[in-house]
Order: sequence, then structure tokens, then C-alpha cells
Amino acid sequence: MTTSPKATKDKATEKIERTCFVIMPIADMAGYDSRHFDRVYNHLIKPACDAAGFTPVRADEVNNSNLIVLDILKRIVESDIAICDLSGRNPNVMYELGLRQAFNKKTVLIKDDRTISPFDVQAFRYCEYDSSLRIDNAFNNIKSLEKAITSTFEADSNDVNSIVQLLRIEPAKVGEKTQLSTQDTLIFETLNQILNKIDAPTKIFSNSKTIKYTPRSKHLIEQLKINPELKI
Repeated sequence: MTTSPKATKDKATEKIERTCFVIMPIADMAGYDSRHFDRVYNHLIKPACDAAGFTPVRADEVNNSNLIVLDILKRIVESDIAICDLSGRNPNVMYELGLRQAFNKKTVLIKDDRTISPFDVQAFRYCEYDSSLRIDNAFNNIKSLEKAITSTFEADSNDVNSIVQLLRIEPAKVGEKTQLSTQDTLIFETLNQILNKIDAPTKIFSNSKTIKYTPRSKHLIEQLKINPELKI
């Protein structure tokens, strides 16, 4: 049975689907309007990903029937690239960024113009966007983010993109089973110490309402602690 020339051509020209995992606040945060970060995702991040040729995926869009924290962990580690929005310095976001960097995976950092860059990542380049999402600024922000996604993805191995690479530490590896080396264990223990500090509050109070805060990060580290041989 022979393949038609048209089918061969279609297969050859078919685009390779590349995924971009988006690490960002999902629930409402104090100091921001309701569903503010949904608008950032839909009107800034998604258009930039589409223009750069990547399919964006956010944690709340993972629909697999598996345990959701494992799906999130899998996306953090295996996605071709990630975008991390540091706006508001959300604890879950910082933790998931730490996991991504532990595996030395390519990540684009972004933040709004009202957030001070965390000290730990000040050494890395990031894109800043207009927190008001004004249409006259949004277009330029999308173009800047598209350029950052493309350049980060195409950068060679010498481009410093994580603390692990900056310190020349052997990154964590994922094989058939996850094996934690001494360095890997040190990284996760350090992250766990940070987690114990930032996960203490259970609620964030704003002037008008109380916003429940449910940390995803605690579930992620517990999965690795309980079953280190778990397939990712």
C-alpha cells in the first residue's frame, strides 16, 4: 500500500506541537481586581504563546483523570518551555518555579510593573508588563513576550536560565524512576524549608473580603516524599 503524495506532503508540513506551561496565580489575590490574572492569561500570555508557536497550558486547564498534583508536576518538568508570572510574589508560583529550575528547564520570567522582583531571581532577565492591561500597551507587551519565548527556546546550553546552571550544580533528572541525588535532596530540602515559612497563613485578608488560600506547593513536595519512585 503506497502513501499518496498529498498525504506525504501534509505529514511533512505538519507542525510539531510544542507546549508552554504557564506558572502564575490562578485564584484572586489581595490588591488585584477579581479574575485579574485570568485577563493576564487570556489577553497577554496566550496571544504571545500562539504567536511564538507554542500551546499554552495552565494548571487549571489540566483535565486528566490522574491526581492533579502529579499532572502539574509532570507539566512543570516536561513542557518544552514555561512562563512564570512573578506578579504579586505568589508562594505557589515561587515554589513551582523552584521545581522547574531544579531540573534546569527553560523558563521565561515575567512580572507586572507594580511588583518588585524577588531577590532570588534578580540576576535573571524578565519581561515587564502593564498591570492595567491597557490596549495601547498590551500589543507591545505581547510582542516583547513573544520575542522572549522564541529567544529563550532557541538559546544554547550556555545561556544561564536557572540558579542550578548559575551555580553549576548538576540538575535533577527524570528517568524511568525519579532518583534523587545528594544535590537533588539538598535542593528539595531547601525548597521545603521555604515552603514551611510561606505556607503558614491559610487566609489573606483584603479591605473588602477574605480570600481563601490553598497552597498547591505542599501537595507537590509530599508526593515526592511519600513515593520517591513515583513515575513522573
